[in-house]
Amino acid sequence: MRFEHVLHVRARPETVWRLTTDIERLPSVTPTITAVRRFDSGPLRVGSAAELRQPKLRPAVWTVTELEENRRFVWEAKFMGSRMIATHVITSHGDGCTNTLILEMRGLPRAVLGRIAAKQLRAALATENQSFKTHAEAAR
Repeated sequence: MRFEHVLHVRARPETVWRLTTDIERLPSVTPTITAVRRFDSGPLRVGSAAELRQPKLRPAVWTVTELEENRRFVWEAKFMGSRMIATHVITSHGDGCTNTLILEMRGLPRAVLGRIAAKQLRAALATENQSFKTHAEAAR
């Protein structure tokens, strides 16, 4: 099951990247994340991991599996027998960039979980993306 949200942001891609990858600061950027406990320090890199607390969800440990500086990162968490894969993609163009958030669910329970939580997941992606846009455009 896959959910995606795309939004044009009138800010430099580097600004959106900083907001997206400053994991400890996410609770002050978006209401979709209420607390973060990072397990390493320094710039985000493959292998970086953090426990995220999100409304209506159990805490989950997210681990970075792919990272292309200023462009894209992917992190994964296990959730109720499924694997959640979140991808953040920033594409530069014209007067800013496009911020794409993708959430994929893999594993046996994904179909049931996806159907039950589809509306909530779509709303969370939209809220998170709008939060990145608001903060990035204010920082210009």
